[in-house]
Amino acid sequence: FFAAVPLAISFYSSHKLEQNVAPLTRQTNAQKHSFFDSLKTSFQFIRTSQLMLWSTAAVLFFMFSARLLEFYYQGIIYPQAFPDTQDRAAFFGQYEIIANISSLIIQLTFSRWLLNKFGVSQSNMVYPVLTLIAGLGLLVAPGLLMGVIAHFINQELRQSIRSPASNLLFNAIPHHLWAGCKAYLNGLIYP
Repeated sequence: FFAAVPLAISFYSSHKLEQNVAPLTRQTNAQKHSFFDSLKTSFQFIRTSQLMLWSTAAVLFFMFSARLLEFYYQGIIYPQAFPDTQDRAAFFGQYEIIANISSLIIQLTFSRWLLNKFGVSQSNMVYPVLTLIAGLGLLVAPGLLMGVIAHFINQELRQSIRSPASNLLFNAIPHHLWAGCKAYLNGLIYP
């Protein structure tokens, strides 16, 4: 359920994004505001923007479902597969080397292709779908292999697929509001 909700929110917000995106204009010197004016304007935009409201909902559900997945593979599967902490540490060392190299390769090749081929809104669907598959996989076949797959999707693919696509969503936000909106989502909603 918790993986399906971010998927549904992502689908709806990507559909709305395609309907409501307008070209951005650059901020001129005459449009510059004080820090507090910018903060006030950002929060007014956050309250009235459907993109920001749906992004807030998606981030909240994502945060909960990602932590649930993480608890399952980190707190249950890995300790069962590697009861000895030395063996678990050796496994994590090997996993991190392979996962980080794979993540970099995916980000440099597949993410670019995905964004070029399907655009920002459809590319934002890939990570929630994969997270849903990982959650279902852990329910159907809990074990070390599925735990490693869920771990890779939850951590590495978040950085290599989700982050580039979701960062590009900010292009739909007026340029002078980017900092306030990013601080809101990345600092207050997803600490």
